[in-house]
Amino acid sequence: MKPERATSWTATATLTPSLLEGLRIDASYFRINYRDRAVAPIPQNSLAFAPVYSAYVNLNPTREQVLGALANVSTLYDQGGGDPMTANVVAIITNYLQNAAIQRIDGADITVDYKFQIGSGDQIHLNGAASYLKSEQQLSASQPTIQLAGTLYRQPHWRASSLMEWQHNNFSLTGVFSYIGGSLDDRIQPVTEVGSYRSVDLVARYETGADTGPLSDMSFTISALNIFNNKPPYIRTTSSLGYHYDSNNFPSVGRFISLSISKSF
Repeated sequence: MKPERATSWTATATLTPSLLEGLRIDASYFRINYRDRAVAPIPQNSLAFAPVYSAYVNLNPTREQVLGALANVSTLYDQGGGDPMTANVVAIITNYLQNAAIQRIDGADITVDYKFQIGSGDQIHLNGAASYLKSEQQLSASQPTIQLAGTLYRQPHWRASSLMEWQHNNFSLTGVFSYIGGSLDDRIQPVTEVGSYRSVDLVARYETGADTGPLSDMSFTISALNIFNNKPPYIRTTSSLGYHYDSNNFPSVGRFISLSISKSF
């Protein structure tokens, strides 16, 4: 293992037009070029025998190679029903952290925020944000460059959210829309597309004033998350114990309603 190194740069622009008070637009772009990035080269066990990872797989190892691989192992998990010290081992896969030759990450973000009054005591707050991510990796100089972002269990290319809040004196009502982009499942052939995910949340909040007796400085919040009970997109599983959704990117909680009461002293 060697230290990771990177060259990065970021550009950001902010617009606050005087003709529309309360509007703010932020846009940014970043690029990171990693060298010697520490990564586990094979992202999924099911991909271990793909040609691109052949440099990390020793097929039909000798007995000496098997014993050498097991010599410094403190914990051994036997999931094959045989003793690897004596059984016929068909492959040794080396998937511990190693330095990748190159990893590139590009991304762009944009946020639009707008607050305005619609009368005495009434305020509207609008917010929208979106981001795009692209990343790729080359494990060694002799291997091809592979896509990372936009593949299963990696960050999706697109994420977005929007918010609309109405505030009237001590009461506020907020609606939130969230979007998580789809990806490609390239673990097994044929490569398939995994759909995107959308959810809508509603939050109502009321705060009492400081001069309302025993109920002073209290807040009451009712939340309804994922009100349409949307499910994460279905994916194939390569194991009987595997989940049928991308647990790294998509939530598994369906419609969820909560009530909270708090008081400040």
